[in-house]
Amino acid sequence: SQPRAESLPTISTRGWLVSERLAAGSASLHGENNVAYADSEFQYYFQSKGYIFTTASLDERLNSRLFFLYSADYPYLTLLDYQAPELQIKGWKTSLPYAESYRAGFVKNYNQLGVTYNRLNVVVNNKDMQTAGGVGNTHVFSAAAGLVRSSEYNRHTQQGYGWDLLP
Repeated sequence: SQPRAESLPTISTRGWLVSERLAAGSASLHGENNVAYADSEFQYYFQSKGYIFTTASLDERLNSRLFFLYSADYPYLTLLDYQAPELQIKGWKTSLPYAESYRAGFVKNYNQLGVTYNRLNVVVNNKDMQTAGGVGNTHVFSAAAGLVRSSEYNRHTQQGYGWDLLP
């Protein structure tokens, strides 16, 4: 299942207002309980200042399910291309060794669901995992392709969830 982010016609000084909800066929709407508030519509603003992108939720309980940008230290993504290190992605993990920190790099010729992306940024933000119950997240994206993959996970529960851009 995938959430759908639909741009509403409202653009303000706060950014573009977005409404996000799970598609009708989502397993989370039919008893799987993969995500909290499965039947809720999330609304937030996309905000872009230069090469920095972030979101601002209208309800702190209902942050985006696609963009995990609520870390106090890194509440944004950089749309510039990262220059190093070059990474590999295997399954849902990157080739970076585990660390409870913020790290970024890039992947070349990444294939996801039959689509090959020439170059994508990769951000692994596990800094919040330093605290009990803290979660980590990974974003795979570029300015040209948009958000290709995102995931959030918890070391203590050994659970997580994520989203892939569908072709």
